[in-house]
Amino acid sequence: MSKKVMVNVGSLLFAAEPGCYKWWAKRQELDKLLQALGLNYDRVKNDIEKYGDLFCIYVGKSKKIRKRLVCNHIDGSIRCSTLRKTIAGLMNIKSEQENNQNFIDKFSIEPMYINPQKEKEIINEPNPNKPGETYLRILNSDGNEHNLAIKTIEKIKKARERAEKNIPFTK
Repeated sequence: MSKKVMVNVGSLLFAAEPGCYKWWAKRQELDKLLQALGLNYDRVKNDIEKYGDLFCIYVGKSKKIRKRLVCNHIDGSIRCSTLRKTIAGLMNIKSEQENNQNFIDKFSIEPMYINPQKEKEIINEPNPNKPGETYLRILNSDGNEHNLAIKTIEKIKKARERAEKNIPFTK
């Protein structure tokens, strides 16, 4: 297993460079997200990229990783982050604070300072456990070609709409 650079969400140590990033969750948070998507761990355990006790749930890109992660995903409003909006909708979260405390603050981030145009390649990274298949990125709706992801896209879109309606946006 190659060494990955994982950053705790609270540390905010990111470079202001372009690149991609992966969001990683522990099993407890993964199980809650899977349940909301109508999936269970036993069905997808060989489809999700793992690193130690972490599971990759989302891949993103940005022209400036620090700004995107800190200002939008970590410290921003749900209105500015598709990831935050998706989580809030799936988990029926009613406030920004609840979203942060129950999910965002528990995740780890892997910044990758590479060409952001490689995002689709990273989302559809080959799964060595299943030759000919890609990893399942459970919260990516755009560009995710895994057969189970295709089935969850409508649930993700409805979750985002629910979050837009149910959460008073503060920022």
